[in-house]
Amino acid sequence: MAKGVLGLQGKFIVALLVAAALPFLVGLAVFETVGYRHLLEERGRYHQMEALTLVRALDQAADAVGGQIQTWLSAQPALVGFAITKNKETAGMAAEDIRRETLRLDELWASLPSEDPMLRSVLENPGSASLARFRSLHPAVAEILATDAHGRLISATGKSSDLDQADEDWWQKGAAMGKGGIWTDVLRFDASSDVFSQDVVLPLYDGETLAGVVKVSVDVTSLFAQLGFDGEAAGERWEIVLPDGWVLASSRSDFQPRTDQFPTETVSLMTKQGRGWTVTGYHHGEDRMTGFVALAPEGGNPNAYVLFSSRRDDVVAPLQKDFLWLGIAGASLLLLCALTGFYLIHSGILAPLAALGNAARSISATARLHHPVHGDESRIALQREQAEDDLRKIEAIRTGDEVEALAGDLAVMTSRVLRYQRELETEVAAKTAVIREDLEMAREFQNALMPSHYPEVPSSSTETRLRLKFSHFYQPASTVGGDFFDLIELDNGRAGILIADVMGH
Repeated sequence: MAKGVLGLQGKFIVALLVAAALPFLVGLAVFETVGYRHLLEERGRYHQMEALTLVRALDQAADAVGGQIQTWLSAQPALVGFAITKNKETAGMAAEDIRRETLRLDELWASLPSEDPMLRSVLENPGSASLARFRSLHPAVAEILATDAHGRLISATGKSSDLDQADEDWWQKGAAMGKGGIWTDVLRFDASSDVFSQDVVLPLYDGETLAGVVKVSVDVTSLFAQLGFDGEAAGERWEIVLPDGWVLASSRSDFQPRTDQFPTETVSLMTKQGRGWTVTGYHHGEDRMTGFVALAPEGGNPNAYVLFSSRRDDVVAPLQKDFLWLGIAGASLLLLCALTGFYLIHSGILAPLAALGNAARSISATARLHHPVHGDESRIALQREQAEDDLRKIEAIRTGDEVEALAGDLAVMTSRVLRYQRELETEVAAKTAVIREDLEMAREFQNALMPSHYPEVPSSSTETRLRLKFSHFYQPASTVGGDFFDLIELDNGRAGILIADVMGH
């Protein structure tokens, strides 16, 4: 019987591959989407934490400046002494009068020329000199302001935008702090120093009485540069971005301030989320995974964003490599399971079924409906030996299941068929011998009925030139034929011939 395109073995292989590969491919696809997204989110959270670390580093650096100015003021009491002196000048005045006088001077402040005595009294005094010396020792400090107990500017390293600082948020926080307190503001644009800075604020005390407030404006770009970044070779980058998208500071060695700008959609996302991560590109079209943290006053809009980023390909490549190895390992395991399954199926099902098929074909080959011709005896003997060998094989099948039961039934049937065939052949051979003997006897009897001597017509005693002589050759189609003939001399010159065909051949 002709086989289909796929035999039973091929169908089992296809079934095994489908049964094993389909769940694997589905699992791989799910892992590729869900797992890959999860790992990507983890890397994004790592970038966000790096940005937050930079924020804390900036805060710690600014706090360090606050600690240094606090130590400086304790070691150099000129500013505190000057503040106490200035407070004594207004000690007898009512608070309303002090406030009115401060506002009047504040209106004049912006238009004062550099040589004006009032301006020089603020910039050239023992307190200002002490602050100037501190600033010279700390390059990251952009400006230092000091006020008296009423918020009026008394000392500074440079002319500020206002004389009256009492309405400023930093002054109110400083005046409300206890002795030894320090407060660090978020990044802001300082109009007085014309830089983006973090303000460090601390109060000045005369015993337990507030003597004034000091504000140290720390230039964030200088502070940023002092931190030291070593990740450029690895494609890592730390940056400070303004709300309009312009980059204020970057760890890139070739960076120039306010020359690169982030896309508007990225800035909108950072404004909306405050902190998080995204994939964006702004410098030479390079896609980067970016973690960000917004710098904003409590309840206010962000003043800037601190970012940490790395090349997207550097982040994704290890993940893709891990997935590749996972796929290879899974495919290898799948192939091993498929081979193991095929081995079990082949040894437990396919091989026994093949043995059953071979036995059936061997038995079929030994069945004959005619007597073998001379020369076929060896071939028939080989076929019979093959059938006997296949019978022993199916009797040896031990699978412990329905295949073994089927093999047992077929073995019993095969044994009976072979035995019946042997008995039938023996019986047929015996009967054939008897029939051959009978046919041989009939042939001899038939030959005996045939004439063996023929007359000469006319007889040899008669002188004649013409004489009939007879002979015959008789060959029946089988052992015995149905033909009969005879020759009878009628007289000296005539003979009669009798021919009969009983069988009709």
